Amino acid sequence: MRQAWTLAGSVAARQAGVLIAVALLLVAASAVVRAEDASVAFLGLGKLFGLEDDDKDGGIEEPPQADGIDYTVDIKGVDDNSGLKSTLEKSALLNSLKDKPPPIRAGLVRRIEGDVERFNTVLRSEGYYSGDVAYDLNTEKTPAQITITVTSGPPYTLASYDMRYAESGDAGAAAGAPQVPPLEDLGLAIGDQARGAAIVAAEGRAIDRLQDEAHPFAKQVDRRVVVDHGAKTVAVDVVIDPGPRAAFGTTSVEGLERVEEDYVRQWIPWKEGEPYSERKVADLRSDLVKTGLFDSVAIDYPQQLNAAGELDATLQVQEGKPRSIGFGVGYSTDRGPGAKVFWRHRNLLGRDEDLEVSLGGDPLQQEGSISFVRPNLGREDRNFFAEALFRNNATDAFDGLEANATSGLEWPLSERWSASLAGSIDYSDLTDNDDRTESLLFGVPASVRYQGSDDEFNPTEGINLDLAVTPYTGTSSEKSLLFNVAEGTVRGYYPIDADRRYVLAGRLRLGSIVGEETEDIPANKRLYAGGGGSVRGYAFQTVGPLDADDDPVGGRSKLVFSAELRARVWGDIGVVPFVDGGNVYDSVLPDFSDPVLWAAGLGLRYYTGVGPLRFDVAFPINRRDGVDDSFQFYFSIGQAF
Repeated sequence: MRQAWTLAGSVAARQAGVLIAVALLLVAASAVVRAEDASVAFLGLGKLFGLEDDDKDGGIEEPPQADGIDYTVDIKGVDDNSGLKSTLEKSALLNSLKDKPPPIRAGLVRRIEGDVERFNTVLRSEGYYSGDVAYDLNTEKTPAQITITVTSGPPYTLASYDMRYAESGDAGAAAGAPQVPPLEDLGLAIGDQARGAAIVAAEGRAIDRLQDEAHPFAKQVDRRVVVDHGAKTVAVDVVIDPGPRAAFGTTSVEGLERVEEDYVRQWIPWKEGEPYSERKVADLRSDLVKTGLFDSVAIDYPQQLNAAGELDATLQVQEGKPRSIGFGVGYSTDRGPGAKVFWRHRNLLGRDEDLEVSLGGDPLQQEGSISFVRPNLGREDRNFFAEALFRNNATDAFDGLEANATSGLEWPLSERWSASLAGSIDYSDLTDNDDRTESLLFGVPASVRYQGSDDEFNPTEGINLDLAVTPYTGTSSEKSLLFNVAEGTVRGYYPIDADRRYVLAGRLRLGSIVGEETEDIPANKRLYAGGGGSVRGYAFQTVGPLDADDDPVGGRSKLVFSAELRARVWGDIGVVPFVDGGNVYDSVLPDFSDPVLWAAGLGLRYYTGVGPLRFDVAFPINRRDGVDDSFQFYFSIGQAF
């Protein structure tokens, strides 16, 4: 038995497993006549899902001809908003091969007839066993008109689903035998629409449970599927062989080159002799892949237990390249061109230590940094990190140099919650309002994060929350300081449609500084807003109090919010209308002594495998004479938030 996990293979492996199970389901199905017109409605694997090789023009096409017959397709008889119509449209080669029109009418007819067969298969897989599909082709018009009429008929329901274990007899009644899961645990209910995928998935759930309860060789050995057209019902009988009960045996590790073996072994979540659990095996694969050290992780098992009733295993890994370089570019009207380049080593000392050196900047700020992460310090999932940063500033708010060194620990609180605690030293030599200030601060940064979105670079659903608090003490121009900086950001994403092509996105950010007056706080620690990362349409840091020269002063509180509609309108192209608003205040909390500054705009997105390319144009609604330009635009990689 071999189980494999790769960086991109987990989803494909599960889908392949379902398809194989469906194939077995359909091969094993037999008919019992319960009515005069009763028949088995499950067909072959390809016929169920429309995946068969179609030599008649459905699968492999002849090279497209310049004079091919263009056509339009209209599917009638099915609700436009129904999931069934969407499934039919996705299965149609008439749609997927539309840009490769057949050169002759006979080829087009074969393609249509192939889709008619596929549509009938889809109907049965969705529980419509008395459905019918017909078509009409009109080649006298240009383009040719194809009309496919689908008559689904009534959905058939599940009349019975009986599962038993071969070794334990009826529902595992024998002493010590595993128990058959109740129907609700299998995701089925009597009277539900008899969908083929749900029936196959029920078997998978039962086998998964057995494999997680010390039966690694559990498998389906018999299946009987009966469709009663008179009663419009489906009955299913399934027999599963749990196989022998097993314990974990010895685990060997192969394929290591630079990673230390004892580091890999500390991830193994079981001990020799404890009951086998497929869940623990899956956790090991997932954890090793997440380290980023390996291109692939596989676990090999023999087909039988050893003399002690244990299952020995071989963990085979293929290490990825430990070093990489990367870069990013961007442009905005308020900051000019920007770029960043970095070098990273993912396994510096053989135990997954990360070292990264980066350089980047634009005309307003240039910086260099070096960071180090040592994972699993003292215990699993507790990471040590250290970072040093140097930055030169040439903004309207302040000029000069700053340096920061931070080190601390980060650890998970739960699956989605995490926390960090660190110590920091900040030095700055800055000039603002023609006053030079030299500062030395000691801080204790603490943060809590909730990561609930579905994707880091292009989220379409969920909520992310970041809370950060840093108390500072130190001196600035020989004056003692004690103050606290707190910021909180919440970002939410809501998909409007099932395909997540239209997503509402929102962000709210609140910041506050307590303990010192604004003028006593070093300029680089004050709060600012404005620019591509906050209120688009206004120049960098200019949303908030300004001095007599219209230069930003910063403040002790800020409030920023954004709303977007991310619409993927055509292929990999999207448009994003958005509204931003916010302001910065001298008070500890926003007192709205100055009104919120609003902006609106429109963005374009080009979606790539590493994230969307972003181009936004924003217009200040509350434009201030002599301060704000009529528009700002931004180009970068990734969404605005």
